[in-house]
Amino acid sequence: METAIPWQVAAFWALLTTLGVWAWVPAHWHAAARTTLAGRALFVAFALLTVAVYASMLT
Repeated sequence: METAIPWQVAAFWALLTTLGVWAWVPAHWHAAARTTLAGRALFVAFALLTVAVYASMLT
C-alpha cells in the first residue's frame, strides 16, 4: 500500500477548508466573489486543485 503524498494531504485539507468557508459565508459574498477578478481566480484555483487531487488518485 502506498503512503500519502504530502501535497495531496495538504490539497485535501485545503479543499475541505474552502468548501467549509464557502458554505458559511453570507449569500451576498458569493455574488461579489463571482464578479471580481480575485473571486474568479479563486474559483479557477479551486477547480484546478480539485482536478489535481482526483487525477492523482487515478495513478
